[in-house]
Amino acid sequence: MNRRHVLGQLSMICAGAWTLPWLNELSAEALLATGFELHRHVSSRSSGEKETSGQNPRFFNAHQMKTVDCICEIIIPQTATPGARAAKVPQFIDLLLAERETQMRSRIAAGLRWLDKRSGQLFSKDFISASPEQQVELVTRISSSHSLEETLGQVFFNQIKTLTAFGYYTSKEGLEQELGYAGPQGIGSYEGSVSV
Repeated sequence: MNRRHVLGQLSMICAGAWTLPWLNELSAEALLATGFELHRHVSSRSSGEKETSGQNPRFFNAHQMKTVDCICEIIIPQTATPGARAAKVPQFIDLLLAERETQMRSRIAAGLRWLDKRSGQLFSKDFISASPEQQVELVTRISSSHSLEETLGQVFFNQIKTLTAFGYYTSKEGLEQELGYAGPQGIGSYEGSVSV
């Protein structure tokens, strides 16, 4: 797969991200560069740390991080290719919210509170304590095109879904193993002009 095709795929993945207008303002190359840079920071932060879903989150608290980890894996589960968890998408979203998208913080936090509240109403437990089947049922109810769930829940899920796709398809796992894009080898390592 060539770079042009990958950039086209990334544009289509993030097109219609009406809940995240800043994504629509970036070119496909800028999306790829931004995603690659965030993944580089996630990798450098996690080197030497234990592999857990809640590796010292920067924005989320531990409970929120587990919830986001669970949602991301429901959206892009591990199959023959790595899922969102293996691509460190929850950590990517956490870093993005901590360092870049400060205006989204309150909406994402409100959405996570709503998700736990709705899960409690339906299943008498918060989202991460619900069974996998119950989690999928709730996500399906929220994401249905004819959803009767509150607008807050629907908007929240669309935001998390878009961030998950953005994080996954700019990761090594998403680019190389899912999309089959292996080059150019120097992506993200351009140093600019240096004196010789």
